[in-house]
Amino acid sequence: MSESKHTPGPWTAKYDSQLQAAIEIYNTEDRILVAVLPDRGTVEAMPEIEANANLIADAWQLPELRKENTELKAINKDMYEALETIERVAGIGMMEDDPARVNAREALHKARGKIA
Repeated sequence: MSESKHTPGPWTAKYDSQLQAAIEIYNTEDRILVAVLPDRGTVEAMPEIEANANLIADAWQLPELRKENTELKAINKDMYEALETIERVAGIGMMEDDPARVNAREALHKARGKIA
């Protein structure tokens, strides 16, 4: 996906009290309008409508979050491989209950998404 230009953040979502019919999402620094969501919901639906507006208001962060997520996945892969090596090496000549071996095993269980 190519990196596209967008209005810089932060953005905020605000109910338009004058129109009483829209939620505006805009850049908080320059007040550049990003989006307008019509309020066609019921009073019961308003919390969901506001939650959706807040999700859109956070969207300016997505390009940076995608980049960070990719970097963290690479780091996690390296760390996982290091933990496997530590577990293998710690197991040589160590008792089952040796603290280093136990720590390595617990860290690997967490990395695998398992409860130790």
